[in-house]
Amino acid sequence: GWSRREFEIPADFSAQKERYYLDFDGVMSCPKVYVNGRFAGEWAYGYNSFRVDMTPHLRAGADNVVAVQVSNLPLSTRWYPGAGIYRHVWLEKTGPVHLAHWPVYVTTPDISSKKATVEIATRVCNTSASEQEVTVLQRVGKASAKPVTIVVPPGEEKEVSQRITLTKPKLWSCEKPHLYRLKTELKTGETSIDSHETTFGVRTVEWKKEGFFLNGERVKLTLQAALTTPNFEEGEKDWQLFTPNIHNLKLT
Repeated sequence: GWSRREFEIPADFSAQKERYYLDFDGVMSCPKVYVNGRFAGEWAYGYNSFRVDMTPHLRAGADNVVAVQVSNLPLSTRWYPGAGIYRHVWLEKTGPVHLAHWPVYVTTPDISSKKATVEIATRVCNTSASEQEVTVLQRVGKASAKPVTIVVPPGEEKEVSQRITLTKPKLWSCEKPHLYRLKTELKTGETSIDSHETTFGVRTVEWKKEGFFLNGERVKLTLQAALTTPNFEEGEKDWQLFTPNIHNLKLT
């Protein structure tokens, strides 16, 4: 099957100054993406998100068409029987130098009642034809990381590692699921050219012989399952008939 969408691109569009991306949250399955009749990208699967760069195929000051072809073959999946675009599709416009797709990865390797260390890995992408010097800034509330300035070669990505220390951190728990917001900013000189916000929690997780421990306290996990029987045509059999489908997992 096919899905199509028309949209306009401004007359002053320039591929040297702007990038247009489509982020697909889910398409079933094996989608192929075309922009104005030209192949722009594909995803050889039916799950997970993927990104397509539309920039080389766009027409300035004119109507543009995105077409997505899907091929959900018989017996190709046992978890999702549908077909087509089943999640959101996002249009993202950036400059030639920007934060990469899914740019920020946060970990909290050291946690105590007095402080928590937040390790931040950020990827910066340069699609221009020349090297670019940029500065990456990170902030969580009033706490901030030391700014890092890097030079990104043309057509490449670079990763930046930074650290923030949170004093007297509020831990994420089942009763009080506190979350922090990390604000990432990308600058060229004094000009802000991109930004991203990441939500994360601070907590410790351990598996011991006594069970599961969250923030040093034992948490009982209760697994609830139900047996479901698919509808089959007469004479049809399937070995998965009695496979349990897990509905939820309770923390008590």
